[in-house]
Amino acid sequence: MYWISEPFLYVGYALLAGMSLFALVPNTMKPRINYPAWLGPAASAIVAASAFIPILQIIMFFKEDIGFYQSFKAVMFNFKEGERYAWIVALSLLAAVLSVLVRRRLRRLSAGCFHSLFWELPRPCLHLTTQLPYSE
Repeated sequence: MYWISEPFLYVGYALLAGMSLFALVPNTMKPRINYPAWLGPAASAIVAASAFIPILQIIMFFKEDIGFYQSFKAVMFNFKEGERYAWIVALSLLAAVLSVLVRRRLRRLSAGCFHSLFWELPRPCLHLTTQLPYSE
């Protein structure tokens, strides 16, 4: 069942990576591409929701023995997968907030230096969220 969520997960990552790379390009070199303001937070929500599907599969495996709530609590707080998912959610929220802030700042400031420095944090966050589900 988890394979259904992987395309959505990668589409969300691709949107976030594309938006962060697009913000690094100076305005004089940037093509006229308009995307809605809600796309960054929506991509972050897609990443968080799609990353939960493998966790849900583990929870459903243990549900028969100890119940849904107890298995949810055990997986989220005692398993490494739960800790990784918590990091993915936190970094997705950070990416959503930064995508909104950068979009608002770019309307006011057109200096390439500011927004290239402002996007130095999301790149490692994006890298971590792509690597956390596969690390041990």
